[in-house]
Amino acid sequence: MKRITTFLLFLLLWTLSGAQTPKYIFYFIGDGMGINQVQLTNAYNAAAGLPALNFSAFPVQTFVATQSASGLVTDSAAAGTALSTGTKTTNYYMGADPDGAPLRNLSERARQHGKGVGIVTSTSVNHATPGAFFAHTTSRRDFKTISTQMLACQVDFLGGAGILREKDDTLGRDYWLNRAKEAGWEVCLGKDTFRTRPGKRMLCLPEKDGKELSYAIDAAGGELRLQDLTRAAIDHLYANYRRKGFFLMVEGGLIDYLCHSNDPGGAVHEINDMAQSVELALQFLAAHPHETLIIVTADHETGGMAYAYDRRTGRPEWLSGQTCSMRALSGRLAALKKESGENTPWIQVKDLLRESLGLWESVQPTAAKEKQLKQLYKESFLDNGDSREADLYTTAERLARYAVSCLGWGCGVKWLDNNHTGSPVGLYVKGAGQAAFAACRDNTDIPNTLVRVAGLQ
Repeated sequence: MKRITTFLLFLLLWTLSGAQTPKYIFYFIGDGMGINQVQLTNAYNAAAGLPALNFSAFPVQTFVATQSASGLVTDSAAAGTALSTGTKTTNYYMGADPDGAPLRNLSERARQHGKGVGIVTSTSVNHATPGAFFAHTTSRRDFKTISTQMLACQVDFLGGAGILREKDDTLGRDYWLNRAKEAGWEVCLGKDTFRTRPGKRMLCLPEKDGKELSYAIDAAGGELRLQDLTRAAIDHLYANYRRKGFFLMVEGGLIDYLCHSNDPGGAVHEINDMAQSVELALQFLAAHPHETLIIVTADHETGGMAYAYDRRTGRPEWLSGQTCSMRALSGRLAALKKESGENTPWIQVKDLLRESLGLWESVQPTAAKEKQLKQLYKESFLDNGDSREADLYTTAERLARYAVSCLGWGCGVKWLDNNHTGSPVGLYVKGAGQAAFAACRDNTDIPNTLVRVAGLQ
């Protein structure tokens, strides 16, 4: 009797410690999602009466360093490689070590152990982060090589917004879709076609060709969203691999785009959007509580976002006045300029900024800021000059950029610049084997711990 009691106590402690071997593995990567981005989203959600981010309540939470073999600041290819292989590499390298030798990634490990593999992203399927889970190359810009390797890889479900191509590409998306079909992929265009095909590899994309899904803050009802791709991946992988289990990587890739643009409201909506996919994983965990592991992290921080105290600012709920991204606002301003040109009065532009961002309602620009807004209006509308400015992913009216920065100022949000930083990022873990991840301090520790916990050596 004493032995039975001791065994049951050991079993209970083992269960509570999260020491089980995960059969189903969910790996979420919020591209560019720093710690402050998560905190701002939770502050906004609390002020707006929305639930806190689901992963911010995970039982295991820590921080991990993100530097690459090139230096303190990584790009997404090197960071994706670290997260997929457990090895640091040079910026722009994907699935290869600093000498260019291929590295064994988590997708390949899972497949070699009989598990299903899925890769989902809100950007293009051959972009830097998803590519690091199936490709091996010394240039993230070598889209032809990456796409060729993608079609030859042993991934069971691949879903995203499109297929990046070379600048001089004349073949178009259809060329790659036809090659995919020839290689045995079931190509599904549009979420109404995302149905499980037993034994088939599935490539799921929107009907319309593009490089990324619509930003969450701009998306119209009925559009393909990240959670649609995540749900389809779970359904397909579970139907085909319920005995052996599966590994699914989901990237919230557009958080990075919006942080490159220093767009706080857009980034908050994008993080909340990724959390809807995390919710699907939590529902799966509830049905398979002793076999499921969920990991949420980021490849790096983007923009150097921080909070600065000012007695007039610091109200995250004021972001609710933002109804579109900076990119969409730039489009609205361009449409207004095309329609009215030099005859567009300031009051009309001011009304557009009020409707789009809530300026002069919740956020009151200072006299100096309003003066600068008027100056940018003059340059764009009255002088009819080229008033556009580019960051990594977006070319936008300077007036739109400055107006969004005025909103950020009102909410107490400051940005260092438009690039990646070397700041640590958060790691949030829940489920089978969770306790082992508390010791992670570097992004390479995450896949190396996962390999050990899940038995993927």
